[in-house]
Amino acid sequence: MKKSLLALSLLAFVGLGLASCSPSDSTATSISAPQGEKGETGQKGPTGDKGPTGDKGPSGSQGLDGQDGSKGPTGDKGPTGETGDKGPDGSDGADGEKTYSTTVLGNEHGWIDVSVASATVGTDVTYTVHDYDATDAWQFKSLTLNESTFTFDDMEKAEDGTYKTTVKMVEGGYLASCEFVEVDTTAQEVLEALSSLKDGENVINLKSDLVLGKPESGTTVLNITTTESQSLVFDGNGATIKVDESTDASAGYKYIDLTNAKGDVTIRNINFVKDTQGSGYDDYGIYMGANTTGDIIIENCTFESKGQTGKYLTANIWLDGGNTNNIIIRNNVFKNRVINMHGGTGTVNNVTIENNDFTGVSLLGYNSITVSNYLHNTKIVNNTYSSDTSAYDDGCFILFHKDFALVADEKESFKDTLVSGNVGNPEALYVVQNNPESVFDDALNYKILIKDGIVIE
Repeated sequence: MKKSLLALSLLAFVGLGLASCSPSDSTATSISAPQGEKGETGQKGPTGDKGPTGDKGPSGSQGLDGQDGSKGPTGDKGPTGETGDKGPDGSDGADGEKTYSTTVLGNEHGWIDVSVASATVGTDVTYTVHDYDATDAWQFKSLTLNESTFTFDDMEKAEDGTYKTTVKMVEGGYLASCEFVEVDTTAQEVLEALSSLKDGENVINLKSDLVLGKPESGTTVLNITTTESQSLVFDGNGATIKVDESTDASAGYKYIDLTNAKGDVTIRNINFVKDTQGSGYDDYGIYMGANTTGDIIIENCTFESKGQTGKYLTANIWLDGGNTNNIIIRNNVFKNRVINMHGGTGTVNNVTIENNDFTGVSLLGYNSITVSNYLHNTKIVNNTYSSDTSAYDDGCFILFHKDFALVADEKESFKDTLVSGNVGNPEALYVVQNNPESVFDDALNYKILIKDGIVIE
C-alpha cells in the first residue's frame, strides 16, 4: 500500500511539473486525470516535546470552609521537664494577739465570777460579785481590780442580789478581790458603832429597818461625832429609819446630827420616813451646824413625810451656819421635804445640789431649796421639781435669800453660783433679796442678784 501511494504522489508531482513547463501560448488542451481515492490516514506520530508552561492565571475566589473534622485523639503526655530552682522564702506572718486572764482572790463571805477565762487587751470583761448567804451579817462593800476599787454604788445591782461591773482587759491581766463588811441590824448596835469610831474609814451598814423611839423636844436620835482623822460611811442598803411617834411631833428633833462631824461623812441609801403630820416646824432629817467641818456627801436617800398642818415645813437637810468646804447632795428624792442651806455668819464653800427630785413641795408653802448668806461656788444643777408657783411665800423652787442682819458685805453673799439644767416650771425659780428691815421686796430681785454672782442658765 505504501508503494502505491508513493507512486501516485510521484506521478502527480511529475505531472504538475510538466504542466508548469508548457508554453503559455500552447493551444493544447490539458487532460485532467481522475482523482484517486483518499488514502488511509497514517498512524499518529510520536508526541513532541512539552512546550514551556504559560503564565499563571489569576487566583479564583476562596471557596466555602468545609465542616470541622472530628477531634483527633490526645497525643501521649510528653516527658516531665526538669524541676526549676526553689524560690526565696516568704516573709513571716504576723503573730496572733496575746490574751490575758484574771487572778481571783478568795473571800470567806462571797466570790467573784469572771465572764471570760482570758481576753485580748481592750476586750470587755464582766465581773460579778456574789454573797454566799444574802441573809447573813455580812454585806458586799467593794470590788478591787488591780489599783481600781468599785463600791456597790459604782456597780449594777441585779435582782438576784449580785453586783456587776464591766471593764476593758488590760495588758498583764487583772488581780481581782472583793470585800465584805459586817452588818449592824439594830438601833443599839448602830449607837454602839457610832460611839466607838476608829481612826481611818469606818463603815456602818444596815440591812433591816430601824424604828427609833420617840425623841423628846430638841434631842438627837443619832449623833455622829468624828475627829479629823476619822471618816464614816453610813449605808442603809435601802433600809428605812423612822421615829416611833404619837399623834404629833413638833419637837424639833434630829434624825442624824452632824454638828460635831470634823471628819468626812457619807450618808447613802437610807429612807427617812415621818408618817405623822406635824404642825409648824418639826424634825430635821440630817442636820449640819457651824462646827461641821468635814466633807459631807448625802446620796441616794429618800426623805418622805405627810407634810405640815401649818404653812412651813422644816427642811429634811438643814445647814444652820457652818464652815465646811464641801457638801454634795445628789440623787435623792424629796417627797414633801426640802433643803435649806443657811450659811449664817460662816462661809460655806462648794455646795453641789444635783440630780435630785422634789415632789409635792409647792403644796406646803415652802421652797424646795433655800440658799442664804455666805455660800460660795454653789451649783444647783439637773434637778427636777414640781413647784408651780412663782411666789417665794407659796413654795417656789429656789429661794436666794440675804439676811442683812448677818451679812455685812452683801457682795460676798453669793459668789460663783450656778443654776443650770433643772427641769420644771421656769417661773417657779424665785430670786429675792432681804432689805435691811427684813421685808421681802419684789423690786429687788432677779437682776440685782445676778450681778452679785448668780448665773442662771
